[in-house]
Amino acid sequence: MRRSWIGLIALVAALVLLLPAPQVWAAAGAVALAGSAVEPGGLSVSLPLPQLFDRALVASREGDFVSALPLWDAVIERAPQDAAAWSNRGNVRLALGDAEAAIADQTRSMELDPENADPHLNRGTAEEALQRWDAAEADYRWILERDAEAGRPLDASALYNLGNVMGSRGDWSAARSSFTAAAEARPGFAMARSSAALAAFQLGD
Repeated sequence: MRRSWIGLIALVAALVLLLPAPQVWAAAGAVALAGSAVEPGGLSVSLPLPQLFDRALVASREGDFVSALPLWDAVIERAPQDAAAWSNRGNVRLALGDAEAAIADQTRSMELDPENADPHLNRGTAEEALQRWDAAEADYRWILERDAEAGRPLDASALYNLGNVMGSRGDWSAARSSFTAAAEARPGFAMARSSAALAAFQLGD
């Protein structure tokens, strides 16, 4: 399975807006074919598909989202069945402020790779950006329920983001439970520990 990257931030000050754990960037992909791709800046080059994918991934990981978007467009045009490319383009679209388009891309990725948890995590992040708490919770619980069914450790990022949802709704007790579980699932997850402390403060503990 191609694993991905994650990347958004922490909390604002004394109260409130808890931001999701970072998104997941899916690495490497699909089959190689030569073809024409348009690079940012207008230069047209012929690249094998794996190189084009890698170039788009590097731009994404480096935060050059304006350059990354047309590269992912080109990857998807040539490999429309590549679930990782759809998910990665969704992450870029979210970073550029288009949460609706991000949700659409993550949903397409799920259709192509129904067992992969990463697009659910990424779609939940986009849903949180639109304050669609029920939808985001459903995506995070989808991940956690499948981990539990498979006897795997629960996904720390899904637990953390579920805590964000609960905190955004004002359910600080549930938020603290999720943040604490996230910190236990991934030792060294500093944001989860800080968020659990914030939730405890909100509860008066």
